Amino acid sequence: RGEIEVLRSDMLEFDSKELDLLKIDWEDVTDVRTTRSMTVGLTGRRVYTGTLLISKDEVSVGGETVQRFGREELLAIIPGVPREANYWSGKVSLGSSVRRGNTNQTDFNSDFHILRRTPDSRAELKYNGAYTRVSSTETSNYHRLDGKWDIFMSREFYLTPLFFSAFRDRFQNIDLRFTPGAGAGYHII
Repeated sequence: RGEIEVLRSDMLEFDSKELDLLKIDWEDVTDVRTTRSMTVGLTGRRVYTGTLLISKDEVSVGGETVQRFGREELLAIIPGVPREANYWSGKVSLGSSVRRGNTNQTDFNSDFHILRRTPDSRAELKYNGAYTRVSSTETSNYHRLDGKWDIFMSREFYLTPLFFSAFRDRFQNIDLRFTPGAGAGYHII
């Protein structure tokens, strides 16, 4: 028992109190039953919402009427109904330490990860930064921001119309290093 976090790229993320977060190969999952509504993405960019009953061969999506599909048509499972608030998740951490004595040192660090998942796309933004001052001298000051947007066209093919990395580190003499890109991918195995 637990909660489905997401199914994407044949990997099911499942969270439970007893086992914590598990990442399970989809081929190792034989049955799934949900009591709350889920949004499923199917081949052909079809999206349905309802409670799920998934067996070895079939996916049943309950709602006003039950829709049945072959398991091989299932591409993604997102918890909840298709509402913007259900697509977002994230994690933020901030830290600081202050040491006083023969040497005074102050450290600040921050990290965040924001994720937006829909049945047919994923957008991700990550930041990591740190600043350190020993006595009155700055000894560390770096910042990194990474972003990525994927569109899943089918089980095997996806587009990445945008990804980027921006980095700044005063002590490596990097004022700003920005790397943009785009791409496409095909899952062979």
